Amino acid sequence: FRFSSILSVPHTHTKRPNTNTIQNAHQLAPHPHPQPTKKKKEEMQRPSRQRRRRRQRRLLTPAAMAGACLCCLLIHLYARNPASLSLSRIRAKTTSFTSSSSSSSSSSLSSSSLSASMGTRGPASRRICRVKSTATRSATFPRRTENVAGDFFVDSSCIDCDTCRWMAPSVFSRIGDKSAVHSQPENEQERLQALKALLSCPTASIRTESPPKDIKTAQNAFPDPIDAAEGVYHCGYHTEKSFAATSYFIRRPQGNVLVDSPRFTPPLVKRLEALGGVKYMFLSHIDDVGDHEKFAKHFNCERVMHAGDFRGALGDAIERPIEGEDDYALAQDLKIIPVPGHTVGSSALLYKDKFLFTGDHLALPRANDYEHLGSFPSFCFHSWEKQIESVEKLRGYSFEWVLPGHGRRFHKAQGMDAELQKAVAWMKTQ
Repeated sequence: FRFSSILSVPHTHTKRPNTNTIQNAHQLAPHPHPQPTKKKKEEMQRPSRQRRRRRQRRLLTPAAMAGACLCCLLIHLYARNPASLSLSRIRAKTTSFTSSSSSSSSSSLSSSSLSASMGTRGPASRRICRVKSTATRSATFPRRTENVAGDFFVDSSCIDCDTCRWMAPSVFSRIGDKSAVHSQPENEQERLQALKALLSCPTASIRTESPPKDIKTAQNAFPDPIDAAEGVYHCGYHTEKSFAATSYFIRRPQGNVLVDSPRFTPPLVKRLEALGGVKYMFLSHIDDVGDHEKFAKHFNCERVMHAGDFRGALGDAIERPIEGEDDYALAQDLKIIPVPGHTVGSSALLYKDKFLFTGDHLALPRANDYEHLGSFPSFCFHSWEKQIESVEKLRGYSFEWVLPGHGRRFHKAQGMDAELQKAVAWMKTQ
């Protein structure tokens, strides 16, 4: 380097320049390679995004291989001894309703490849059981010995909800304290009814020894017509969240109505879409709301419910709350009748002065052996006296059908008033 021009000192080749002079010159003269600042050094030391990605890719392969090896090990252990893993254990919990879904394919409905959720619900507690393996389910919930020999059978997870017995009485009956197959289907009609009961069982307790190849026929049979001319249907696909409550579908030009919530399952949802979707969802009371959130989100329908049964965040979710004990006209042919008793906010829906959807307020109950109309004294969660008054109140309305959530339906074209009088008299003795 030559600093003579900067320092105005003559340069000689024989004399070594002064060190202090060079340092001063370094401060004065511009350096050909400026030293990086502290911030720049930190940025240079920090790995670039591209280098980070390369490092992550190098680490990803060993992690994926380790995960795959772990999965293979778990599968091997599970195949050798299903009871050794917590996946196959049954957990009993006292909790609120939790969602469960059962596969709608034919393989999932057979004993050879079944994966479903099961549970029971009482007025104070709910037991949710989940089984992922067919072998584990068969070991945990074996075929009931009360079943006759043959393809259809009921396992020990049955919760005695009565659904299969009124849907397919020629095949299922109550033996002991649960349902069982008393006669195998003898013709195509009986087989179809048995398959529809299989699909509607809320706990997947009805199974077959071999995969039913005609399960699609049963799926396409829902919603099942009650009165096709008037557009009233049974939805099927009962859900354990409402202890197997029956839900209904009303098809009308002004907008379809879903009465209480069935299980949210793709086969039913597609069928409802084909019938025009859902405009209103009438919820009769708190016990039978089921999968109302999923249906409301999918169909963007308006939920209607009495405010007396609002619990927690449910009140914020209901788009059209009903209050008081006066009738509410949802439409010209749809009237909501508050009937407190079973719960504070129990309500009935009257359609065309012909069909009365009663929830758990009025039905043919097991308590009187389904001989006449009545209710459920063991499952009254508000006031039995108030419920008797609400049944008497129905004498002022005209209808032919009683379509309940629990219990069995009832139809009588003439003389419904006399049937209500008989129901009130019986209820007063309970």
